[in-house]
Amino acid sequence: MDLWISSKKCSFFTVSGICKLLKKHEVQVTSTCSSVDGEIEDGFHIKFMDMPAKDIIKKTIWDELAATLDLKCAFVFVPNSYQGCVQNWPGVFTPSLCAKGDRKIELTL
Repeated sequence: MDLWISSKKCSFFTVSGICKLLKKHEVQVTSTCSSVDGEIEDGFHIKFMDMPAKDIIKKTIWDELAATLDLKCAFVFVPNSYQGCVQNWPGVFTPSLCAKGDRKIELTL
């Protein structure tokens, strides 16, 4: 599973800091920079080496990251399963909660 996050608060965190937040999981973290609605935001690409259970993703991973980094949405990619706004992820979150609305995003890896 891959998760891309960005917010104003991300600029106060290092790659190691994000790893420490997620130390219960096997992750690789790289820094990113995004342009969101004309604003520049620092962020992170978090690659989970193992697929956490869906209840762990919502209650532990997302809730902690969202509260710590003031996240409203993020992009998630799960091979052969789902890609899109984390808030719209069927079976993990309720549909259509993305603060940015439904946008078709094509991802090429």
